[in-house]
Amino acid sequence: MNQYDDPANRRQHARKNVLFRTRVSVSGVAVDCEILDISTGGARVNAPMAFERNTEVVLAVDQLGNFGAIVARSNNNEHGLKFNDDPERIGEAIMLIATYG
Repeated sequence: MNQYDDPANRRQHARKNVLFRTRVSVSGVAVDCEILDISTGGARVNAPMAFERNTEVVLAVDQLGNFGAIVARSNNNEHGLKFNDDPERIGEAIMLIATYG
């Protein structure tokens, strides 16, 4: 059984564990956060802010730019974001974060 057949792991994209400080903003209000893992499909972040599911947010990564996302899940300070940005651009950012982050 591969990871896509396993009901416990329904993610479509392989995730890379990282610990990278950045900012996330909603409606122009930004807070510091940490990216805990990231893939071309989304990211898991730790941010001291409450987010409603399906809220549009922006993940601002210094020197790499801003990446649009939708809140897929939120539990206390841990949030799952689904990117709605260019997958190729996100892939390039992931490579840089994984290499230099």
